[in-house]
Amino acid sequence: MIHPATALLLWAALVIVTQSLGGWMLVLVVVGIAGIAFRLGRTRFWRLLRRIRFILLAIVILFAWMTPGDALVPIWVAFGPTLEGCRLAFDHGVRLIGVVSLVAILLSAGGRDFLISGLYTLSRPAALLGISREQLAVRLLLVLRFVEEQPVGSWREWLSDGAGGEAVGLHVVSQPLRWLDWGLLSAIAVAFALWERL
Repeated sequence: MIHPATALLLWAALVIVTQSLGGWMLVLVVVGIAGIAFRLGRTRFWRLLRRIRFILLAIVILFAWMTPGDALVPIWVAFGPTLEGCRLAFDHGVRLIGVVSLVAILLSAGGRDFLISGLYTLSRPAALLGISREQLAVRLLLVLRFVEEQPVGSWREWLSDGAGGEAVGLHVVSQPLRWLDWGLLSAIAVAFALWERL
């Protein structure tokens, strides 16, 4: 198994690639990623998608109705969505679904401790700036726990002070990068160098 830090960097590279794609290539890649996410953990995948439904709705409204262009429906020239806006809304919505699918894959494949261990390793340079890696890891754990376990729509609990909650264990994997990790990181670097030249 690869190092958590390598998995995080690979995830970030896939997010960047997904954001740079467009058209049918974007759709094919995101459908493939979403299929993997669904296969690894359908409950988590659907939960994350459900949590972004209002963001997707906002993307559709903002792009489809606020982007200048040709009217999608000729009768609604003044108040209807535009063709260019609908295309932008579709692209940005699919990209968001791609990122959420990648998050679902990362959480399903490794779990919270795996993710936090990767961030803990990658945040080593933050110690030079006086930022505590331990506090950063604990805060990420609390955010992930809230996102995964908080019921959708319970806004009253968002406003509560969180008193009375049970203690949460935090396990950080501290291990050196192996040759497989260095090989993957080198492949990512070479791929991005070639990508920039295209």
